[in-house]
Amino acid sequence: MVSSAIRQFVTDVFWDELDYLVIDMPPGPGYSSDVDADGAGDGVIVVTTPQDVALADAKKGIAMFGRRN
Repeated sequence: MVSSAIRQFVTDVFWDELDYLVIDMPPGPGYSSDVDADGAGDGVIVVTTPQDVALADAKKGIAMFGRRN
């Protein structure tokens, strides 16, 4: 459902000419993994904090995008 809503937001809005479109997603690979992988386009920036749990989530997200090339 989230993936569909974001896809609609990206495709149904007239964005004119964009160099970049930044979509801020909630933390954790579980909630947003399908959305992230489907809508990544040309690249992804993973931002994290130094806590162990946050780093583990960031590493999972990076691995997910690595599998999607």
